Amino acid sequence: MRRGDHLVSVRCGYTHHGIYIGAGEVLHYSGFGDSVSGPICRVSLEKFSGGMPTVVESHPLAVHDAEARIARGYTRLGEDSYNLVTNNCEHFVDWCIYGTTTSEQVRSVFSMAGNTLAHIVPGGAAVVTAIASASALKNGFDAASESEKPVEAALKVTAKSALIGAAAVVGGPVGIAGAVAVFAAKKLFFKK
Repeated sequence: MRRGDHLVSVRCGYTHHGIYIGAGEVLHYSGFGDSVSGPICRVSLEKFSGGMPTVVESHPLAVHDAEARIARGYTRLGEDSYNLVTNNCEHFVDWCIYGTTTSEQVRSVFSMAGNTLAHIVPGGAAVVTAIASASALKNGFDAASESEKPVEAALKVTAKSALIGAAAVVGGPVGIAGAVAVFAAKKLFFKK
């Protein structure tokens, strides 16, 4: 294990992610790792792993080297904005390594939900795709610099349009239930 390594601790039904900073310590988003919601903090490797198996995930195409990953992680130390869908431990580590925020666990859940919903509700996959797209766009908004605000505004309008379009697709066969699902997604991702 080396400084800047991406650590993955296997948990019951999910994986927990952190950045190894050396001397047996890890930076991680403690939300869902230690409790339902907690800040980005520095903990011992033992506390991070919680007694569960922990492995190093390699990133041969990483944008940031080990020291930059750690420095980026420290800039967010104490942040307490954990969100299971849009700002979890995997999003944090991905941001430290690549400068973007994604979570394969969240994508996988949306993909499975879309496949299941597509079998139950005509157009269900479109709703889940729109929600996943909105989540990705929202993460881009949160990371946008002031100079990118006009682009952010244009993307936000596009994302809202996609959600409204998904409501129209689902709204036909499902009616109020489809509209309510899309409205809930809109509220989740586009809070003012």
